[in-house]
Amino acid sequence: MHRRARPSGAGKTTLARCLAGLLRPAAGTVRWEEPDGARQGRAAPVQLVAQDAHGALNPRETTERALIRPLTGLRGLAPGPAAAEARALLGRVGLGPGVRSRRPGALSGGERQRLALARALAAGPRLLVCDEVTSALDPDTAREIVELLDELRRVDGLTLVLVTHDLAAAARCADRVVVLAAGEVAESGPARHVLERPGHPATRALLEPRRAAGPRGGRSA
Repeated sequence: MHRRARPSGAGKTTLARCLAGLLRPAAGTVRWEEPDGARQGRAAPVQLVAQDAHGALNPRETTERALIRPLTGLRGLAPGPAAAEARALLGRVGLGPGVRSRRPGALSGGERQRLALARALAAGPRLLVCDEVTSALDPDTAREIVELLDELRRVDGLTLVLVTHDLAAAARCADRVVVLAAGEVAESGPARHVLERPGHPATRALLEPRRAAGPRGGRSA
């Protein structure tokens, strides 16, 4: 798991969109190579989970329908198997049978983020880019989402790129950390080394509890 950490205005969303292929870099290249044969049967090997799950979801679709659509459209499953896979995916991200017929407006913030994650998984990705997926959640829910991402990484073999300004939120599951400042790499290396022995002011600032929590009032990066 790679984690891209940076304060506000450092280019986090731009980077995430470039990694997901939604935005062409103004300079340089973005390269990601899958293992031989990994692309077979996968229509969308890279998926982005956005910060605003509410805005990313269709307010008219039920949770189950939100998953059936990519399962049939991207992966070519028939309606019956797609419905079964949708239910399995909902369970995989911790959403029970009671939410299948609900629409996004009837879900909590944590439930919407889980649904957005399940929808990305429905496309069958090998690389998952998560852009500030915990920034709008309470600490307990954020921790649960990070633990879920770590499980997907370990059990399903997904490659994860977690874009965040809160280093503590994902410290337990990142292999490497890259800290950005003013659109450039300020520091990078194994997660434990960067977090325990930060060498750049931007990294030290991100590790300060007050800075990591954000200003009073909840402004997110």
